[in-house]
Amino acid sequence: PSFAWSHGLVSSRSCVWALGFGRARRMKEPTTTFAPSGGASYGATAGGAVWKTKRKFTLTSEDLFKALACVLLPPVVFIFISLVLCFRIRFQNPRGAWLVAGAGLAPAVLASLAARRAMREALDARWQKLAVFLFLAAFIAAATFGDLNYWYFSQPFFLLDSLRAYTDVNPSEVDGARLMDAGTVRFAEGARLATDMAMSYTSWDIYCVAPITTRLGLPSQGSNLASYDLWAVGVNCCTSGDTNFHCGEYDNVDARAGLRQVSAEQ
Repeated sequence: PSFAWSHGLVSSRSCVWALGFGRARRMKEPTTTFAPSGGASYGATAGGAVWKTKRKFTLTSEDLFKALACVLLPPVVFIFISLVLCFRIRFQNPRGAWLVAGAGLAPAVLASLAARRAMREALDARWQKLAVFLFLAAFIAAATFGDLNYWYFSQPFFLLDSLRAYTDVNPSEVDGARLMDAGTVRFAEGARLATDMAMSYTSWDIYCVAPITTRLGLPSQGSNLASYDLWAVGVNCCTSGDTNFHCGEYDNVDARAGLRQVSAEQ
């Protein structure tokens, strides 16, 4: 062992050789610091050696409670905000729905206050900081998912549900002005598609249309109507430039109902 003198202190790093599994093995001992004569310094043993010990992490009942809260509460926040932003409450009162959803930030705010108080009192604030992150992540994810789900699925459904439903409509006798508030239309028996009058328009996708009529409005039967106000529509279900229509139940003679097209993009 080597010794270095400095201000009356001497440091020694010694090595111990031990036999194990039939061969010599080198083991490190902890560094010891010897205090000068006159007594042991603070934190030293009577012999002058300072032993460094690692603090062991122990999981208390309070830690278990905090961990359980971090696991269970963020999904509850996600479900609450998603439901508020996806369903009828938003369709009926959009601003009110966002105000109610904003209450989902309350757990993150409370966790942030708890973390600041713990740091101010020099306590462990790791659980509180984790809770803040999880609550904020749950809020952002729920707001994004709820908004997308509402505009793509819920809003079209609630809009159609809020409109009127008409039954036994004869397309050769009823003009479109009488169905301006229609959401669901059930046509009279004998209604069919005039696929020989189908048209299409191409703008990246192919938008296909065919008039809804009866035998009285079929050119193939030698008759025409003054106007065709009711049309079946579809996307990418016809050939651009050709007179054909293969959208939905176009060849089903029993299909006599339709939903209004409410998509602003189409």
